[in-house]
Formats: sequence, C-alpha cells, structure tokens
Amino acid sequence: MAAKKDLRLLALDGNDTVGGTKYLVQTDELGLMLDFGMNYSKHGRFYDEFLQPRAASGIWDLITLGLLPDVQGLYRHDLMLPDLKLQGPEVGRIDAILVTHAHLDHAGALNLVRPDIPVAANPLTLATLKAVQDCGGPAMFYEETKEVTEVRDNTVLKAGRGNVWTRELILSERPPGSAFEEFWAESKWKKKQLPATRLRYGLDELGCQALPVDHSVKGSAGFVIRGERGPLVYPGDIRTHGLRAEATREFLEKARSPRPHVLFMEGTNISGPQGEVNTEEDVRRNAKDVLDDIAGKFAIADFGARNVERLEIFAEAAEEVGRQLVVTPKDAYLLRAMHTADPSVQVPGDHIRVLNAPRSTEGSHGEIAAFEEYSEAVISPSAIRESPGDFLVAFSMNDVKHLVDLRPEGGHYLYSSSEAFSEEQALDFVRLGHWLARFELEPHGFRVLPDGRVEFAKGPESLHASGHAPAAELERIVRTLNPEVIVPLHTGHPEAFQEKFGGQCKVIAPPLCRWTVL
Repeated sequence: MAAKKDLRLLALDGNDTVGGTKYLVQTDELGLMLDFGMNYSKHGRFYDEFLQPRAASGIWDLITLGLLPDVQGLYRHDLMLPDLKLQGPEVGRIDAILVTHAHLDHAGALNLVRPDIPVAANPLTLATLKAVQDCGGPAMFYEETKEVTEVRDNTVLKAGRGNVWTRELILSERPPGSAFEEFWAESKWKKKQLPATRLRYGLDELGCQALPVDHSVKGSAGFVIRGERGPLVYPGDIRTHGLRAEATREFLEKARSPRPHVLFMEGTNISGPQGEVNTEEDVRRNAKDVLDDIAGKFAIADFGARNVERLEIFAEAAEEVGRQLVVTPKDAYLLRAMHTADPSVQVPGDHIRVLNAPRSTEGSHGEIAAFEEYSEAVISPSAIRESPGDFLVAFSMNDVKHLVDLRPEGGHYLYSSSEAFSEEQALDFVRLGHWLARFELEPHGFRVLPDGRVEFAKGPESLHASGHAPAAELERIVRTLNPEVIVPLHTGHPEAFQEKFGGQCKVIAPPLCRWTVL
C-alpha cells in the first residue's frame, strides 16, 4: 500500500486575530489558499483613515511593519522595490485562492498577490468584490502595472504606460444569462479598455466544492476540499440565525460525512457570552416597529457595508409603511453588480431610489453607471426635504456629510450595524452623535452617554444581528462536524479551542510563516 502523502499548512495571518485570514494548504499535487484578507486589527496599530501606506513604496511598508507576511514567491513583482529582500519561506505551488465571501478582511489583500494566481469563488461574491474595486476599493482583479522609476534620487513605483494585468477567475457555478460576463468586461476607466478576464467554471479541477452558508453578506460560502485522509472543511464566517440559516444546516450535513480530517474553524465569538442572540428576523420586526412609530418623520437607516441582506430588510420594512428606500450611487452600483450574478437581488426602481448628492465631478465609474442605468429612480435632496416621511435614507457614518444637503428638521437615525470594538470606533460614534444633535435626529440602536461612552441597545431595542455564530452555536457546529483535527483561525482566542475540544479531537494552532504538517 502506498504511503499517504503529507498535507502541509502555512499560516500567514489570522491565527490570533479576527480577520486577515491567509492560510495555505498544500500537497505535492495541489496548493489552495484559504482567503487572503486585510488584517484590520494589525493595520489599525499603525494607520488610520488619513495615515495610509505609501503607494509609491509597494509592499515595502507593509513588510517592514509586519502587516504582511514575509514569504517568497507570493506577491506581485511590480509592487516590490529592488532593495526589498524577502527572507521567509517559499510558498511553492498555489493553484487558486478560495474566497469565502466579499468582506475585505477575507479578500482585501488580493491586490498584493501575483496576478497569475486565480481566485475561486461563487459568482455573487466575485460580482460584489468587483463592484467594491470599481468604486475605489483595492485592485483585486485588474490594475495598471507599476514601474520602477527615480524621483529626486529616490527609487519609487508609479503606474506604468498603459499595461494592465487581470486575474483569472474560477467560478463555482455558471451565473444565469450573459449579464455577469458583460459586467466583468466593464472597466472603471472611462477611456481604457479592460483586457479580457478568463472565466472558468467549476471547482472539480481544484478538488473542492463551494456550498452556501449563512453570514452577513450575500453569496457567503464554505469550501469542502477532498483529501486523502478525509475532507478538509473551511466554513469561512458562519452563523445559523440569519435569513439563510437553512444553508448553514445543509452545509453541515454535507460536510460532516465522511468525517472531516481537518476543520479550519472561525472563532470570532468562541469566548463570548452564552445568552440569546438577536436574529435577522428580530431586526426585521424591530425595524418595522420603529418605522411604524415615526410615521411622517425624516429617517435614516445605517447598516454595514455590503450587507445587502440588511438593506433588503429595511427596503421591505420601508415599503410596508409607505416609504421608499434611498441609497447612495455606490450602493446602487453594488446592487447592479450583484443582480448580474443573482437576479433576485433588487435594483433601484419603484421601491429603491438613488440619491443625487451634489459633487464637483461626474463621480466614479460606479456612480456614473448607476445614474445612467437608473435615471428614473434618481431623487434629489430637495425632494426628500419636501416629503421626508415618504423616504428612508440609507446612510453609513461616512455618508452623514450629506445631511447638510438634506437639512432635516428633526427625525430619527436607525443604527443597524456592529458595536464599537475599539477606542477609535467609539470616537466615531461620538462624532456621529454631534451630527445627530446638530440636526436633532434621535438615535435608535445606540446612544452616546454624557461621559462620552457609547451604549448599544439590547433585546427588542436592538436593530442589529451579528454576522457570526455565538459561542454555544460554534460549539454545536464543531461537534456536529466532529473533525479529527481543528485548526483555529479568525479568532483572538485560539486557546479556547483546546479548552473546549481538546478531549474530542486534535487542535493545532499553527505558528505564522512556518510550515506545519497536518
């Protein structure tokens, strides 16, 4: 009998933080990267909204500060200054990067990876991420190639002379119709043709399948990878209290048999409280109750970026009380992109309007496309001022600047996103409180106390549901899958897995940038 081949693991990031997951699983015949996200926890130690890495230095700053793993053979050559000498292990073979969902802590560092490494995901995730890139996000799928040049005796990188790289995509399934492929051919540049992107369909060549799971972004999927000693299971971020809870239950049923050899398990809430959690149905009901109580009043709904499930909840609640949801042009472009992969995603029209906020330019490619395609749905700030009770304005914290144009005379702010998890985020809420006070908007879902602390609503007052399973549910998921080996990731408490599951299975918490045999 032939000896079983080694299964090797190289953990690059996310082994002791929430987000920034980058795990490479490799045999002699196949190499698969599990996500490649931006680590906001580490990034926030050195940078903020206004202090960012220097684009002219490529990956130099990120490597120097330890924000990017020091490994060889992984990064774009055009982002490496001549003096940059990487010292870490050679990554070797990578056949694809498996992307579970369209949150940037799972995909936001793809712009740094060699463009010849394909990205594999489902169509909805890819469409969502391209929309993010087209509206100013990281260049995950195409970009002008950088060139080394000298400026005042400094060696720097700058955009090349029209050369553009594109990344090959492997889709888990074929999207309906031709709209997706047409969307993927669109360039964010007004006068520059985007080179054709090769699209391949089906994950059989990668020895895996993508299965839907419930999370706070549509299109979320977990991967089941064939292995000699049993399946390797990577659920990505997962929960069972959203509108697609049944998808998670089906995923667990399919992934548990045969018994998984390795489970790469997120542990965002592994050490969290054990009590009841808000569900998306709770959010729907609570939002409708608030809107019923504030009939005729100006209202804003604030939910997380790319949380289109929550957007649809508020659009439905608004329609039930006779309001129309008003979204930003960037959100309209996102809906348009997602609709090409999943026609059930609602686009601007009778019940969703697009805000025409003043600006000195035509706007980004996404804004222009949204205004052109949904011109009949565009609405001006003055129309909202004249009839505030007819609309529900979908703003994030970064959009409150447009209140200067809307000029409400009192109203309500429905906060339906995550709590503050850092001092910097708490300050964001204090700043938001100043905006709300200036325009006499009553907050729902949180309040700023006189001493500056932020208190978030619980129970029936809450308008938010976590995108992650609580501790008790995580334990049920792990025990249902019953793997031989658990590899914790996406958690600040990897030791909790040993405490909870060490008697049931082997727990391996791999060190960063060192090969581990599974």
